[in-house]
Amino acid sequence: MEVKVKGMKGALGIASAGKERLPEAIDRLGLDKYFDEIINHSSIGVIRPNSLYVMCNLQQPTPVRITGESSFVVDSDLLSICEVFFDGRGAVFTAMRNKSESGLPVTVISVNDRTAGIFFSTLRTLFLTDWTHSLATIEVFTKIWPQMVEEFGIKPLQQRKKKGKKKVTVTIGADPEFEMVNGKGAVISASNHYDSEIFGNEGPYGNKIGLDGAGSQIELRPEPSEKPHEVVKRLKGLFQEFNAHYQNMYLGVAGDTYPLGGHIHIGVGQEFIPPGGLIRMLDVFIGRPLMVQSGHARGSYCHESSYERKHYGFEYRTPPASYLLKPEITRIVFKIAKNITEHFINKDNVIYNDPPQKEDYLKLAKLSESEYRKLDEFIASYPALPKIATAFWTKQKLPKRSPVHIELNDEWRTSNANNLTSAINRSFEKSRNKPPFPVVLYGLSKERGLVATIKIPEIAMVPEEDMNQLTVGFVKGSYWIGLPYVLRMTDYYISREQSIVSSIVAEIKRAVKIYKDNAEVLF
Repeated sequence: MEVKVKGMKGALGIASAGKERLPEAIDRLGLDKYFDEIINHSSIGVIRPNSLYVMCNLQQPTPVRITGESSFVVDSDLLSICEVFFDGRGAVFTAMRNKSESGLPVTVISVNDRTAGIFFSTLRTLFLTDWTHSLATIEVFTKIWPQMVEEFGIKPLQQRKKKGKKKVTVTIGADPEFEMVNGKGAVISASNHYDSEIFGNEGPYGNKIGLDGAGSQIELRPEPSEKPHEVVKRLKGLFQEFNAHYQNMYLGVAGDTYPLGGHIHIGVGQEFIPPGGLIRMLDVFIGRPLMVQSGHARGSYCHESSYERKHYGFEYRTPPASYLLKPEITRIVFKIAKNITEHFINKDNVIYNDPPQKEDYLKLAKLSESEYRKLDEFIASYPALPKIATAFWTKQKLPKRSPVHIELNDEWRTSNANNLTSAINRSFEKSRNKPPFPVVLYGLSKERGLVATIKIPEIAMVPEEDMNQLTVGFVKGSYWIGLPYVLRMTDYYISREQSIVSSIVAEIKRAVKIYKDNAEVLF
């Protein structure tokens, strides 16, 4: 199917959050002719010239000097059905409370004798209450707008087309997430092993090598660049730095234990809310082909058109971390993101096929024949590839494949985790019936007490009525076993290791038999 969308023709200045009825207000009143930035329901760090902010918060105190008041009157019956029209005055009053003789000159806006906004006269910028909440509030806006244009001398930005001809160059960055894998191939929580002092003074959430927000995954944060290969080079340096400090640890992209995002930072030199047409293009060229590689743990994070507005531009959050398995594929994906964004922003009309064809990737994403072939082959072969990115980014060899692929969820005492996984694997070393599926050992909450989801001597089973609330048995290709806090985190494991290991091994063998008899039904 051929798709034709309206590009931005270089007019990068217009940004619209598009929440509630803002798009209708823009179309109805032609607001994009008057403002470079139009935003509602957002936090504003810097008040920009030629901007319209509706029900926005000020992140920093902004000293103002009140120079006057402009009053507007509308039909009281119309205003009476606009219950939220005056909402969001906090930001307006916050600015008015920060009075200073040297502050920005502002005119207070009142509607039917109630404060409804302020006008920064030197910046030609409006800060309004919730004028775009509904069709009714837009009706009020429509009545007042011609009066405001005349009162404040608001004129169309005649130079917009000339400014729009300047080509926008996009920078690319990323903060991908990885699972931490030990030398036995088991996924472990990064928060139990991360050493802040090794990687810098900014802490795990600020260092170039750090933890993601949840604390269980490793996050790499290379400096952005206009050249995708430079970002890949910086990522490679971070892989090597990680490997130097954790010589028996690896970074994986499977995402079956913890959710992994391959977030791409797209910089345009300013805060930017990407139009829907641009996000859809990123979805069809990057997000949709890669989403099937998201891993079982990604859950609600796995959806199209996921992005966040940033001070440098925006972060495209739909892709999983899978494309970061190999440096060359990472470079190709970065190249697609950069070139698709630049093409959309700098062109008037954009035409492509959905799903995109080879010629679309070559023309719009500017891939070479070789790059397109490599990406296509990667997507096709990904399920069979080892998911250890470290092996492709450094000279470190893959961890020795264990008889049982064990993944550890939640908190574990390191010694308990190592002893248990080693003992389980020893039990299967000479077995002909090694499990062909991952085994996930996860933690039940401490509050549940001494309970498990399988039979273990001296440990109670989770009550049957609670079992449906837990992840148990075969789920999305893995076999899940829930274990109590004291087993995972205390000396309880040491004193009862033999019976615990025997019980888990027996359960895995039972699962192998179920798998062989019902594989087609289970998966």
